[in-house]
Amino acid sequence: MKIKQLLNSRKFKYGSVAVVFSALFILVVIVANLIFTALDEKFNLKYDMTDQGVFTLTDATRDALEGTEGEVIIKFLQPIDKVGSDDLGKYIKECAESYAREFDNVRIEYIDMGRYPAQINKYRESGAILSTSVIVESSLRYKVIPIENFFVASQNMIVGFNGEMRFTSAILQVTNPVQPVVTFTKNHGETVAPTMVEVFTNAGYIVEQKDISREPLNPETKIIVISNPTTDFFGLNAAKEGNVSEIEILNEFMNNFGHVMVFMSPDNISSLTELDEFLALYGIKVNRGSKIKDMGAAVSSDGYAAVSEYTGQMFGKSLHKDIKGRTVMYNAAPIDILFTDRETDEETGAFVYKYDNIYVDPVLATTGQAVSADQNGNEIKGPFYTMAISSKFRYEDNIKKYSHLLVASTDYFSNFIGSNSYGNEKLLYNAMNIMGQEKTPDGIEYKLFDNTTLEKISQSAVSAWSWVLICIIPLLVSFAGVAVWLVRRHR
Repeated sequence: MKIKQLLNSRKFKYGSVAVVFSALFILVVIVANLIFTALDEKFNLKYDMTDQGVFTLTDATRDALEGTEGEVIIKFLQPIDKVGSDDLGKYIKECAESYAREFDNVRIEYIDMGRYPAQINKYRESGAILSTSVIVESSLRYKVIPIENFFVASQNMIVGFNGEMRFTSAILQVTNPVQPVVTFTKNHGETVAPTMVEVFTNAGYIVEQKDISREPLNPETKIIVISNPTTDFFGLNAAKEGNVSEIEILNEFMNNFGHVMVFMSPDNISSLTELDEFLALYGIKVNRGSKIKDMGAAVSSDGYAAVSEYTGQMFGKSLHKDIKGRTVMYNAAPIDILFTDRETDEETGAFVYKYDNIYVDPVLATTGQAVSADQNGNEIKGPFYTMAISSKFRYEDNIKKYSHLLVASTDYFSNFIGSNSYGNEKLLYNAMNIMGQEKTPDGIEYKLFDNTTLEKISQSAVSAWSWVLICIIPLLVSFAGVAVWLVRRHR
C-alpha cells in the first residue's frame, strides 16, 4: 500500500486519532496529577470527611503552638509505604501531615529502622523502641511516642484517636527552652495516679518523685503535689530529732513563688497534725472523716460521685473558666475556709476571703441538697466546698506576684481525667496556667471513630437494588454499545 493511500485510509485516520487522543489524555492526567499534588502540598486541598474531624487540627492546637520556635521533625521509623500500609498507621501519618502543612517549622522524616538501625541508637536511651514508635524531635530534645498512645481503648477495643493531643504536647515539650518540673512527694503513703502524671507530662513538665526531707528539690520545680498522704510530714520540731522540717521546706518554696497542690481523702482519719496546720496557715481545713453524698447531682448510684457547682470570684473563677464538661468530685470531704474577713481585691474587683497577704477563694461546691456524714453518723446539710485555692502575694517592683496552694478534698480527682465528658483535666490545665505554665494543650479532646456499621436493609430494598445493579444498568450499557456499533458500521 502506498504511503498516500495509507494516510487517506479510514483505518489510519480513525486509528491515529485514537492514538493521539489516548496519548493526550494520558499526558493531561499526568500533568493534572503533578499540579494538584503541588497545590495540595502548598494549600492542603485534602478534605477531612470524618464526622469527628479526626485529621483536622483544632484552634486549641493552634493557640498552644503559636509562637513556638525552632524546627520540629516528626520521625517515623519505617519507610513511607510501610507506615501507611495499615489502618492505625494511616491515622498517625495523616495527622502528622496535617501538622507539617499547618506549621512551617514542622516537617516529616521516614527512617527505615530495619535497614539503618544506627540512625536510631541515640533514641534507645529512653527505653525500648519499636518500628511503630514515632519520634518528635527538636534541636533541644526529643520524645518517643509508642503507637498505643495515639489511640483510646475501651473494653479492649480501640474507639478513638488521640493523635492531636500526642503531637501537640510532644511539640510543646521539645520546643520549650526550659522544662518546668513538678515534684510529687513520697514516703508518706502517697498514691500517684498515672493519669495525673500524664496530664503534667502533656503540659510539658518533667515529673519527679522525692522525699523532700532527704532529697533537695530540683531548681526548676514549679509545683509540688501532695497526693493522699496517710502519714504526717516532719514539722518545726523535726530538727530536734535530727530530721529536716518538710513543712519549713513547703513554706520556703511558696515564699519563693512556688506552688503546691494537695489532694486528701476523707477516708484517712490518721493524724496529719503538721500538714493540717500548714493548710490552716493558708486558711483551709479539710474535714477528713466526713464524706459528702449528693444524690441530686450524682453520676453514681451511691451519690458519692457528684457533679460540682462552680464558685469563686478570683482565682477560683480562673480555674473553671471555659470548662465545657462537668467536674466530678468523688469521695470528697467538706472544706472549711478559716478566714472570716472578706474584702474586694483592689485590682480585680473580686470578693474574696482575706487575712494579711493571703486570699482564699472557693473553686468547687456541692448543691444545697448534699449531706455530709461524719464517722459517728451525724449528718449536716450542704452546700459544701470541695476545692479551694489560697493565694499568697507580695509586691516586687510594684508588681503583685502570687504563690498558690490548691486543695481538693478527694483522692479520686484523677479518676475523671482523660474523658471528653468531664472537666477535671481542663481544671488542672487551668491551674497550671495560673501557676506560670503559659502553654498547655488544654481543650484538645480525643476523637471517636466514625460508626461505619451498616444499617439493616429491608428485603424490598435489597430486591430493588438487585434489579438496578444486575439488570437495568447492564442493559443500558448494552444498548449504548449496540447503538455506537450501528452508527460506526454505517459510516
